[in-house]
Amino acid sequence: MAILGIDYGRKRIGIALSEGTFSSPLKVLTVSSIKGTYLQIENLCKELTVTKIVIGLPEGAMGEEIKRFGRKLYEALRIPVVFYDETLTSKDALQGMIASGKKKKSRRVDIDAYAASLILQSYLDEQDTPSD
Repeated sequence: MAILGIDYGRKRIGIALSEGTFSSPLKVLTVSSIKGTYLQIENLCKELTVTKIVIGLPEGAMGEEIKRFGRKLYEALRIPVVFYDETLTSKDALQGMIASGKKKKSRRVDIDAYAASLILQSYLDEQDTPSD
């Protein structure tokens, strides 16, 4: 079961993938048109046999835009879309990349995919946590 993680942005969209209990950064999509972006995500989902999409949801005004994006993805793909709190994931991704020795130029390019991976990993970890 493959799950796609998304860190949505107006210019770049980070993509991560999990085929088990761990998430890893996959790629960053550059947004040139929203239709093209939906098509790229649709192609990825088909290629990777994605069964669920997890989209990071921030607090504030951007959250409504992301919810619209997620609803349109669901309508186009008929794959379940889950929204998951993404508070501080970009900051955490940056700190992790610095700690791992990533060069500054590489960090700028990859940070969205790493943030998507953190969102997806947090979601996966929460699913594995037994409730009391």
